[in-house]
Amino acid sequence: MTTDTLIPVTLRQMGGSLRLQPVVCSLDLLRFIFPRPSADADPDKGIALLTLAAARTVLEALIRRPEGQEYDPQACQRLLCWLRGYEQVRQSALLN
Repeated sequence: MTTDTLIPVTLRQMGGSLRLQPVVCSLDLLRFIFPRPSADADPDKGIALLTLAAARTVLEALIRRPEGQEYDPQACQRLLCWLRGYEQVRQSALLN
């Protein structure tokens, strides 16, 4: 079973015990959920690497409060579902 790639996922050493974890770049996440490119999404203004759990938390918060925002809540939902599917596929691969 595979999933289409909506945004790049890389492995980085993170956490207190520095173990390899899949992460997404905040800039890739912003580019996916905003319908128009924004000058505020400038890479020189700071990029964060988010674990998949942190990215899910951000997207869930955005979906709960979409009023007055310029991002696309449906894109948030699509990306959230994709992240969940990505994690399930990854866990299945690790168990086999």
